[in-house]
Amino acid sequence: MVEQIDLFEASKEEELDLDDNQKALLDLITYNTYTLHRKTTQKEVCEFISGYVWNDNVKSHDHCSKIWHDIEVINNKQDKIIINNNFEYKVAETKEEVSEYLEK
Repeated sequence: MVEQIDLFEASKEEELDLDDNQKALLDLITYNTYTLHRKTTQKEVCEFISGYVWNDNVKSHDHCSKIWHDIEVINNKQDKIIINNNFEYKVAETKEEVSEYLEK
């Protein structure tokens, strides 16, 4: 029998092993989600966190692929899931959002 981990009940006391950019990214997205009740855009991340650089090349599909990588790292190390949708990011606020996102 496999034990399923409840993402919303995991211990918050454990220190996440994230670099400074990843911590700043998590803080920005968390703040915008819970305090401002809105998503965080890729452009906004690049404007506020110096470790992320906006790629202005019109042929580029993704303007900052480092964000995608760091969100994947964050999602694998914490008790919340950051949902990305069309280059906008937010913290999942319900178990249903997590389930829907993971099914994609």
